[in-house]
Amino acid sequence: MAKTAQGILGVFKHLDTCVSSIEALKASGRDKLEVFSPVPSHEIQDALGIRPSLLGYATLGGAIFGLVGGIALCYYAMSSYELVVQGKPLVAWLPWFVVGFEATILLGCLTNLFAMFAMSGLPNLKEAPGYDERFSVDAFGIFVPCGDQEAEQVKAIFRAQGAEEVHERS
Repeated sequence: MAKTAQGILGVFKHLDTCVSSIEALKASGRDKLEVFSPVPSHEIQDALGIRPSLLGYATLGGAIFGLVGGIALCYYAMSSYELVVQGKPLVAWLPWFVVGFEATILLGCLTNLFAMFAMSGLPNLKEAPGYDERFSVDAFGIFVPCGDQEAEQVKAIFRAQGAEEVHERS
């Protein structure tokens, strides 16, 4: 019984060979691939066509909500318990901004945390089929899920682009 390939894994030692392989795979019509890198790389993101994250906008929304909520909390407390102390005004904006600032930091951080988990799909408890421990240290990897028909074409692209190793993963 013949072993069917779930995908092909290419291991690269240098960033530029990894990026050129991504571009060659994209040019051959392969859009479904997974890239492993030991460091963040803008070149890999550009080659994959990954857009910038919306995480900053989510954080900004949470921070604005925190500022408005903190000031609204102070206003609610002032309007519920009108305690005049030594003739001071009830609407004291300056102390309210301290509470608003702290709520801005709190809700901005919490929104960032939860949005990061939601956008990245964490927790992902199953290991990726093409992962190798070297990809966390000093090597780059590209895993292309494909059948037996396309496996030889993908192997040829990896070898032509300078892959150090090419493996079948099933």
